[in-house]
Amino acid sequence: MRYNLRLAEAFALALFLGSFFALSLGMVSNSEAELYRGANDAQAVTAAETDTWDMRPLCAWRTRDVCAPLVEMTIPNGGEVFRGTELITWDAIPFNGEPLNQDLYYGADGGAEWIIIAVGLRETSFHWDTTDIPDGENYLIRVVVHGEVTGGQDQSDGVFTVDNSGDVSPLSNPIKPELMYTISAVVGIFLVLAVLIVRRI
Repeated sequence: MRYNLRLAEAFALALFLGSFFALSLGMVSNSEAELYRGANDAQAVTAAETDTWDMRPLCAWRTRDVCAPLVEMTIPNGGEVFRGTELITWDAIPFNGEPLNQDLYYGADGGAEWIIIAVGLRETSFHWDTTDIPDGENYLIRVVVHGEVTGGQDQSDGVFTVDNSGDVSPLSNPIKPELMYTISAVVGIFLVLAVLIVRRI
């Protein structure tokens, strides 16, 4: 009798644990299904919506056209002073390893109007000649990244200054090489003539 009672208790305990495990598994499956359903309802899931890479598993469930690239402007990002030719840098990370094309824009009025700097860039940096634009203290840079289907963009977190109003250095307008060669040749001829004249004397 006691043996049968222990067997019944073990069976009840196993049944309880099995039911608890099945319930937990069902809850996890439902949560994942809700995430998947929510992703299907969205037009695109952008990496910029999260500070971590937690979206990567969600993106893996979808097709290649779902996850937009992670884009972040790094330089300038606010407070810099640009003079002459300056380096613009940014990060552009595709979730699916797709090739990216990148367009650069600047705004001289805090972003009210954007003007093209360069388009179709493949690298995540660009040397920008600021001598062709007016000086100002309200500049922003924006990068727009295009993948195969989706895209992303980012811009400077704060405004920066362009200031090319300083005195022009003599080295800023160097002598052309052709003129240097001509001067050297003339000086050389005069030196040779001077030596010949001295020897004859």
